Amino acid sequence: MKLKACKSCFVPNAQIKLEGSSLIRKTDVEVHNIVLALNPIGLQHVCKHTASGVAYLHFSNNQTSSNFFSKYPDSTLQIDNNTYTMFPPKDRFGNVCLLLPSSPPSPPRPKARASSPPSRPKATVSSPFLPFLRLH
Repeated sequence: MKLKACKSCFVPNAQIKLEGSSLIRKTDVEVHNIVLALNPIGLQHVCKHTASGVAYLHFSNNQTSSNFFSKYPDSTLQIDNNTYTMFPPKDRFGNVCLLLPSSPPSPPRPKARASSPPSRPKATVSSPFLPFLRLH
């Protein structure tokens, strides 16, 4: 049985596909406990058929799934001497929808002091041809 999206919430862009031969004969609860060792922020639950070597890690939203996926640039997880391959979140049409990792907010910039507008230099033009023209 191949799960395309979480059967409980149908949000495919918030899930990461995880593959590995050591996943065969593991339940969704066992896989959830294995992944919890990595302290994933936003992990909601795991969808998995017991006979399959594939699990879907479902996160709270696309940003948290993208952040978790981006933490592992080679797309592999090493947990308890087992290697798992991750596949990025996709939308309903199969397009990868990986967001840039969110970063903590930057500290606020100091406020600029209120100052008067720069003064313009006064120019005076004198010319023997235009004695009446004077600019201020």
